[in-house]
Amino acid sequence: MHVAAASGADEGAIDLVVGGFYEAVTASDGWTAAVDALVKLLGGFDGQLLLLGRESGAFFGEPRPSSLMGQEAYLTHWSAYDVRRMVVERQPIGTMIACNQHFAEDYVRHNAFYQEFLVPHEWRFAAGGRVMVAADVTAYVAVHRSPRQGPFEPQELGVLSQLAPHLGRALRLHSDLAQIRDVGHALEVALNQLALGAIVADALGRVVALNHAAEVILAASDGLALRRGTVAAGRTREETALLRLLSEATHGGTRARGGALSVPRPSGRRPYALEVMPLPAWSPACSSWQRPLALMLVTDPEKRPAPLGRRLIDLFGLTPAEARLAVELAKGGRLEDIAAKHGVRMPTVRSQLRALLMKTETHRQSELIGLLARLPATAARGCP
Repeated sequence: MHVAAASGADEGAIDLVVGGFYEAVTASDGWTAAVDALVKLLGGFDGQLLLLGRESGAFFGEPRPSSLMGQEAYLTHWSAYDVRRMVVERQPIGTMIACNQHFAEDYVRHNAFYQEFLVPHEWRFAAGGRVMVAADVTAYVAVHRSPRQGPFEPQELGVLSQLAPHLGRALRLHSDLAQIRDVGHALEVALNQLALGAIVADALGRVVALNHAAEVILAASDGLALRRGTVAAGRTREETALLRLLSEATHGGTRARGGALSVPRPSGRRPYALEVMPLPAWSPACSSWQRPLALMLVTDPEKRPAPLGRRLIDLFGLTPAEARLAVELAKGGRLEDIAAKHGVRMPTVRSQLRALLMKTETHRQSELIGLLARLPATAARGCP
């Protein structure tokens, strides 16, 4: 009774299932719908798509909540006794099998995995196999039937075998896209840790991407602002200079070059230091937009964080007192004022400064301050 519904005669139904596989590559909940369609096509009552970490041995990915194989009892215990998977893993990738081809009724009646786990849930018959093996994951698909529904027929197994390559390709695309998204997310997190603003824009200043520090700077509208998705300077002179730099960075071809610009602020605070550098159209960063872009780096001298004491202790092996002195010097403090602020005698402060110079391999106070200024600045906050 299942053959007519699942045989190659119903090509339209098969095409719909294949389409569902590829739609699931980008759909938020696509795999649940794709597996449901596969189960319906093959006349089953449940099924799953499981991803097994090849090194960790742990299941992960998107098992269907309704699936028995997604239950904790299977994931934490019974998966090690799944004799069906043991058979599957001896088959080539893409080879689909039916459990009744390998396990007779007498075996099933005496096997603990069947009798204690599968049969009580009426998961008597299964058809499936491995559809993808990647560097770190193996993907399994299975469709299940109860004892009342009976085993899978050869024609139905043939349909599943016909679908397996499509499912494997869709899963590989899904995995590749997930990896790209993960890399993008990691880069986004990293950029948001920077204390300086980072803005990617085209020749007209239209923003493609920006980090959190840039959002704060533009939202303040203090010399730089975001107007209808475009970065704009507050004064005509700087606006003209900014557009010139963006044009040179995006239309120079192999000779594209960037530049720097000081942007005054109506608030009277120290000007922003803005640098523009090219991102050519052929670079990976521009491939999605198919046009050259530029990277703008904006430094706010008023908010550039001084090196945290803990970082200096880790980097140079300073004592807490030496690190505190270094932080004060990086902020522009004078030795006399630092001594008075912390109630320390001048000979002690000078002794700490000599230790600082020695441990940082610098020779003068100005050289030390220059070194501290060049340390990577992050948006992280902490106590010196």
